[in-house]
Amino acid sequence: MRVGWWLDDDCLELAVSDGGGPTVPVVNEPGHSAIGGRGLSIVDRLALRWGVCSAPDGAGETTVWAELALSPGKADEHSDAGSSADHQPRRLVITSSRDA
Repeated sequence: MRVGWWLDDDCLELAVSDGGGPTVPVVNEPGHSAIGGRGLSIVDRLALRWGVCSAPDGAGETTVWAELALSPGKADEHSDAGSSADHQPRRLVITSSRDA
């Protein structure tokens, strides 16, 4: 698992990468008693925009990235989260790396 960030004047971009898997991460609506499945719902509410970058065949690394506003004015420009499929996260500072 790797976590990284890119800090701009008015935006913070975060990215979390893992070993990938057979499915692409999506926003879920888990049941009230579900143990997990809420992470991307939280990201969807807080982020200006977010998305997923993964290998087309499901093999290899999967990265979920999100842009967070650092100023109230930027937050007002909230675009459709997850809509930028062609977005590639910037080169990010790696803060942690370990086998999951």
